[in-house]
Amino acid sequence: FPVTIGLYSTVTVIKDNFANTIYLKNNAKVEAGIPIEDGIFSAADMQTQVLLGVAPKYFKDKFNNILLIGMGSGVTLDSLAMISGDAKLCVAEIEDLVFKAADKFFSQAWQAIPDKKITRYNGNARSLIKSSKEKYDLIVSQPSDPWLSADMFTDEFWKLAHSKLSKDGIFVQWLQLYSLEPKYLLLTLNTLKHNFKYLLIIHPPRTAEIIILASDKDFRFRDFNVDKYPYLKTSLNRVSIHNSADFMANIMLAPKDVKNLLVVEVPRLDLPAPMLNNSNNSLLEFHTAENFYKFSETINQNLQALSSYVSFEHILSLAKYNSE
Repeated sequence: FPVTIGLYSTVTVIKDNFANTIYLKNNAKVEAGIPIEDGIFSAADMQTQVLLGVAPKYFKDKFNNILLIGMGSGVTLDSLAMISGDAKLCVAEIEDLVFKAADKFFSQAWQAIPDKKITRYNGNARSLIKSSKEKYDLIVSQPSDPWLSADMFTDEFWKLAHSKLSKDGIFVQWLQLYSLEPKYLLLTLNTLKHNFKYLLIIHPPRTAEIIILASDKDFRFRDFNVDKYPYLKTSLNRVSIHNSADFMANIMLAPKDVKNLLVVEVPRLDLPAPMLNNSNNSLLEFHTAENFYKFSETINQNLQALSSYVSFEHILSLAKYNSE
């Protein structure tokens, strides 16, 4: 797939045999990857892509209407197709070339997509949500990084998304830990918390990313029979999740921990009030662009900042679950 200039971005697909990975790049920035060959090491971010789609199933039984923001390699969409049942499923992608690249080079990693009726929306997800008269049970947002998709990380967008969720709906947000100093990580979490009552943070092992689940309903872990969902068991096993305990091990901060983190740390931030990232101040957009060159340094700093508030007691308390 040659370097192809689209309406909104330049899309490239690269095969790296040494890393056993096929990469999707958007404006020269890696967006997703899949293994060339299963069963051996790959640099692909499969844990994050799979968990973005599957994690909500551990906290909510049934979905009627699901929206995914960002096509990427299609692995997250595939995961959502696995858990969706009879729910309507829509994926919004602003750059049509990403759809074409995913279909041509990444469909080898898909299992459930061919069996599921999926609506593809080629356009701005924010416009889709704003104009939609529907309510969603689940919205998963995996846009590009904040310096490229700034409007998808703002107080205004998360307020809009909240308004289109059902009463017990779940919003899922991907967020990087690289190129992001701890105080801006806290700014982002505080902005999300401004719109949702409860936040839960998942850190897929060996990744530089976190997955944030947000809802107005407190999170209660629920076990479910994976065997009832075609392809799901295989998909989870590929990312080393063989049972419910393996999934629980990915949870970094329970809602009580996130609340404690923000109550203590946000007042200490040297940032302009009201400590929210919005379309007027663009704090996150400018910060991540200026700190693009910072990688492992900020990853370690952010993991340390979050780890200071880990409570295994709070995480285990989520497991007062109902089984399927």
